[in-house]
Amino acid sequence: MASAEESAAILRASKKDWLERLNANARDDPAARFDNPTEDEFLAQVRMAADEYGFRIVEARWLEPLQAAPLVVVEAADPVKLARDTPAILRLLDPQAPVGENDWEGWAFEGFFFEARDTEGVPFLAVFNHWRGADRGGGEWARSEDLYPYEHG
Repeated sequence: MASAEESAAILRASKKDWLERLNANARDDPAARFDNPTEDEFLAQVRMAADEYGFRIVEARWLEPLQAAPLVVVEAADPVKLARDTPAILRLLDPQAPVGENDWEGWAFEGFFFEARDTEGVPFLAVFNHWRGADRGGGEWARSEDLYPYEHG
């Protein structure tokens, strides 16, 4: 298991890299379009998810490299439960329309960053993506193997 300091450092670096990729991809591919909900609609979904899945919202930022790319930080008393709930939470907050056969198609946002912390403020998981430009992709990180929300190799 990563220490509190290691976890915080990893998340700082991950967010920095995510923001740099969003900004670079916005410059490289300004024509791509995403079907963003409004900021108010999105924040209502975050509040609904918090009520339904029992987490506290620490931060919800609406970044706009070109279009919306939310960054959401939450706190949970039960990290394992939140890790198991994360796929369902992200289907609510970061929806993908069933279009095409490519994983990068149909997303509502050009990018999304979701971080979860324990009640001591220590990050225990993150899921992130960026779908504009040729450098599309995403990833996940967890403080320990039992906290990964998705299968990984």
